Amino acid sequence: MKQEQRKSTKISIIIPVFNAQKHIHRCLDSLTNQTFKDIEIICVNDGSTDSTSKILEDYAKKDNRIKILNRKNSGAAISRNEGYKLAQGEYIQFLDADDFFESNMLEEMYNLAIENNADVAVCDHHRYDEIKNEVQDIETPFQRNIKTNQVLSAKDYPDDILSTTFLAAWTKLIKKEHIDKYNIQFQDLKCCNDNTFSILSILLAEKIVLINKKYVYYSINVSESISSSRAKYATNIIDAMISTIDTLKKHKKYEASMRFLYNIYHRSFKAEYKNCTALNKLKFELKLFWASLKTGILYIKLSPTRNKNKRI
Repeated sequence: MKQEQRKSTKISIIIPVFNAQKHIHRCLDSLTNQTFKDIEIICVNDGSTDSTSKILEDYAKKDNRIKILNRKNSGAAISRNEGYKLAQGEYIQFLDADDFFESNMLEEMYNLAIENNADVAVCDHHRYDEIKNEVQDIETPFQRNIKTNQVLSAKDYPDDILSTTFLAAWTKLIKKEHIDKYNIQFQDLKCCNDNTFSILSILLAEKIVLINKKYVYYSINVSESISSSRAKYATNIIDAMISTIDTLKKHKKYEASMRFLYNIYHRSFKAEYKNCTALNKLKFELKLFWASLKTGILYIKLSPTRNKNKRI
């Protein structure tokens, strides 16, 4: 019986959920109303203390495609990894509880992936401002000169491939075999925990297809969101870099990726650093200096006293 279900399930959507009573209705409605029906929705209830548990149970009673995994609070990364263990889909999609999808997203993403036997299909996204209650259309990486709706890989665009996608898991439909082959997992970090997962899923893929449509609504100004406290854990991006580089070296993919990895992390370090307090900025620079020695990546001086980069 389990084997039959594994064969028939095309997409598994995994959602880490913690105290999401304000947004989980919208998230689940965007999935249950998808035009593509052959899906399973795995909700990992990460120790919620509000009415989230009851909401999930009510939805599961109405739709047998919804599965609930109740756990003690352990964070979004562990929740995604545990939810993945239950996944039976041919392809995997991740979503956060405060975000939501266009109704035709999974159908178009899956069809494009199957048509090209792609390891990863990537789409674009909107920002949705919860305070202003409005969609914000911003300039996105898809406006760069890279072909969409055609098969490509990192070796085809060694300087740009990572620039085509927002470094979050929810813009990517990923073949389960691809994840299993390289044992790609989410890091147990308070923030940036999907950074390594997203980068590795792209850089280790043989076939990637990009679809130049905005299917995901990424919510901002959400106090309960996973990313709301990221300034406190700014150095997590350095931990993500170390893990990414170590894995790429293991699979002999680092040399080809080194240049655009530097560009990606340079921008990420600057973004995280500017939100730090003075003391945390010092900790950030010290940790980055140590990481540059460990990985061999170019050291980036972030403080304004010196603007030149220094090779370690």
